Amino acid sequence: MAQLAVVQLALRVGRPVVVDPAKLAWAGHLRDAGHTIAEIVTTTGIARTSLYRHLPPRLPDPVTAGVTADAPDRDEDKATMPPRGEDRP
Repeated sequence: MAQLAVVQLALRVGRPVVVDPAKLAWAGHLRDAGHTIAEIVTTTGIARTSLYRHLPPRLPDPVTAGVTADAPDRDEDKATMPPRGEDRP
């Protein structure tokens, strides 16, 4: 019953958050700039576990190869190759 009242009133149950929102925003900026978690802990004073809890996960780098301007066009390679079954040089 008490749990339902807390949910309806949107009250927070448990220990309050101690991380300063300004420091957390600064930590997010530092991580986006390429700093390591160890460097952010030293700079901001926020515990490592708190950073992992409060900062959104970093997006992984794409694994697939992208097309670059200096990459050869694969269609040209296919045009010079004889079809399968024929003798190749």
